[in-house]
Amino acid sequence: MENDVKIQGTLITNAELYQKAKAWAERVKVAARANASSFPTHGKTDERLSRKTNYTVKKSDDVVSRVYFHFPLHGAFRTFGVGRGQPAVGSKKVADRIYTYRTESDWMSDPLDRNTDDLAAIVADYYGDAVLKTWSRGGVKINHRIKLR
Repeated sequence: MENDVKIQGTLITNAELYQKAKAWAERVKVAARANASSFPTHGKTDERLSRKTNYTVKKSDDVVSRVYFHFPLHGAFRTFGVGRGQPAVGSKKVADRIYTYRTESDWMSDPLDRNTDDLAAIVADYYGDAVLKTWSRGGVKINHRIKLR
């Protein structure tokens, strides 16, 4: 029996996946930057962390394979709520004078968590379309004798 499947509509291309991944990463970056800009630093906001937070979308074989977010090292200290002379665990004072008081903040994790389902939907659409494309060309063989229990 020949595959006589007709696909309605258009399938997501590699270029469209790349653009959607970039748009997703941009939304996460904007939210993370907004969170970072609210941190007080010596009476000002932490503009350096906000300004330097960015992303890179990587491809492998012309298909999006990774989205990296990068930011200055002190962004990790903000996440754990530590600073110069302020310990990460416990309440033991490790310096005579604490220069920076920080509280824990999920400034980067929170936007990632809120947007992960959107990225999953983008990827599912792309790979679902890839399966349809392969199937419509006769590349997928279905064994009708499989029984689910």
